[in-house]
Amino acid sequence: MKKTILNLFAIAMVVGFSNNAMAQNTATVSNDAFATIIAPITIAKGQALNFGAIIKGAGTVILSTEGVRTNDYSAFAGEAAGNQSGTVTAGTFDVTGENNYTYAITLPGDVILTEVIDGTATMTVNAFNCKTATDADAGLDGTLNSSGADVITVGAKLAVSATQASGVYSGTFDVTVAYN
Repeated sequence: MKKTILNLFAIAMVVGFSNNAMAQNTATVSNDAFATIIAPITIAKGQALNFGAIIKGAGTVILSTEGVRTNDYSAFAGEAAGNQSGTVTAGTFDVTGENNYTYAITLPGDVILTEVIDGTATMTVNAFNCKTATDADAGLDGTLNSSGADVITVGAKLAVSATQASGVYSGTFDVTVAYN
């Protein structure tokens, strides 16, 4: 009987040592986990992109991000810049989000303006470009200021044909922003 007890004691010791040996071959460590919640980026339209009143004739009208209009005047039957009239404004968009974050800007390709009365005559706006209030040479990137705001100013080119119907033309275009 003593021999059986000794054998059981020996087996228990071996099992105990092997469990300790296994426990010594594993390790556990804790690490930290973090998350940062930021304000969503939003964009709202400001003033409209407005090329003003343009004399009929084949050519291109360029509206800069500074709101300055230039024409391919030779295509407008020799008309001088002073003969073009109307309110001219670059388009603007207000961007808000997390303070000091950068964001990407996506501009449209071609946009069609349609004559509002008959709805059949059209003109194409393209070559959209922009600048931001925080970085005049931003290209297609901007940075929200320390208050989480920025303004995007948009310019573009308008193609006018020699047979363009007289009238008011209208259309819409999208500008998209997303955090970098």
